[in-house]
Amino acid sequence: MQQWTVAAIQEALLTDAKALIRKTEDNYTGQVTAVAAEICRLREERPFILVCGPSGSGKTTTSYRLESLLDGMGCSTLTVSMDNYFLPHDAGDLPVDEEGKPDYESPDRLDIPLLQQHLHEILHCRPVEVPRFDFATQSRLPGAELARQPGELVLLEGIHTLNPYVMGDIMEVATDIYVILEDDLVLEDGHILPASRLRLLRRLVRDRLFRGSSVAGTLERYESVSRGERRNIFPFAVHADERISTFLGYEVAVYCGILKPDADELPADLRSLVLSMEGLPADLSPENSLVREVCGGSIYEY
Repeated sequence: MQQWTVAAIQEALLTDAKALIRKTEDNYTGQVTAVAAEICRLREERPFILVCGPSGSGKTTTSYRLESLLDGMGCSTLTVSMDNYFLPHDAGDLPVDEEGKPDYESPDRLDIPLLQQHLHEILHCRPVEVPRFDFATQSRLPGAELARQPGELVLLEGIHTLNPYVMGDIMEVATDIYVILEDDLVLEDGHILPASRLRLLRRLVRDRLFRGSSVAGTLERYESVSRGERRNIFPFAVHADERISTFLGYEVAVYCGILKPDADELPADLRSLVLSMEGLPADLSPENSLVREVCGGSIYEY
């Protein structure tokens, strides 16, 4: 874990912004490449890849990057979305949170028996019809057939992929990866902004740009999301075979530029950060960067 300072980031950006972008992107790429090489080495005994991480950790971009690297290494890889195994709204006794609202962070929101059955069928190269979950209507729709060929890898990404209750014995034939933003940031007044707040910063930008959510709306859901992470994600990080840290030093300047118009609506710590940093255009980042997952313009479809 590294501790960054706002002053050091700003100085590096003023001195040579492209150099800072390249350095931090190369560090992230190096981590993902090393993990991909290890997955490829173990592909016969561990054909499954389980990618987990809390909200805003960058697990989706990391999954895309892993799949691309593995294919380039000659390790053909299929991707299965855990989201498609959510239970529909009419499934009966669905979990709720402490406020009586639907608990989308609970593992019991998943159709665990169907997920486990399908994963075992896939492991043994038997075709399955993976359902498609429609979030707008909270319903399960017909999906598409998936048939793994001998030797192919299968990547599954989601917030519960390291939970043995959800995954069962499929974890015995998987490389378990935990994706996390774990670097703290020291503000100009000396206060430390923990990594969890930087993940929130990513979420605020993404929700504002692509989900039609106001700052207030994102903050209102934040406590429920955080509670779900503490209960359903963090305890299972110990199962990870590999960890990938996703913080890119320059990304904070990109997000601050986008959120400046909403600074007055932000919590005090994030408002202080946003007002203290000069903005940086998102298009300076590579098109496969996780910054593009947050801000748009990625080569990947989210």
